[in-house]
Amino acid sequence: MTQPTALLTVLLVEDEDSVRVVTRRMLERDGFRVLEASTGLDGVAMATTSADPIHLLITDVQLPDIGGGEVAREIVKARPRIRVLFLSGYPEDALLDHGIAPGPANFVQKPFSSEVLRDRIRDLLKAP
Repeated sequence: MTQPTALLTVLLVEDEDSVRVVTRRMLERDGFRVLEASTGLDGVAMATTSADPIHLLITDVQLPDIGGGEVAREIVKARPRIRVLFLSGYPEDALLDHGIAPGPANFVQKPFSSEVLRDRIRDLLKAP
C-alpha cells in the first residue's frame, strides 16, 4: 500500500449481508477502517455527508436501488480523490452493460479471496 492501511477508510456498499460481512472482516484484518452501506443511496448519503476522509469506495455493481456505477459517479463528484473498486458476480466485461469502464485494477469478481482483494486494493491505491 502507498500508506499504512490503519490510516485508510473504506466505504463498502454491498446489498448481500453475507458478502458485506465477510468483506468487512477481510478489510479490517488488513487494518482498514470500514464504513458499511447496504444500498447505493445509503452509500452516497454516507460519503456526501461525512466529514471524515474516505479513501476507497468498494461497491457492488448491481444494487437494489441504484447501480454501482451511479453510486461511484455521485461519490466521486463529492470526493474527487476517492479510489473505486467494483465487485460483481458477473464477468468483468459485463461492467460495460452498467456504464462502467472495466479495468484490471478496478474490478474483483465474486467470489474472491482476501489475497485477491488485498492485491487489487494495493494496485488501485498505487495507481496515479
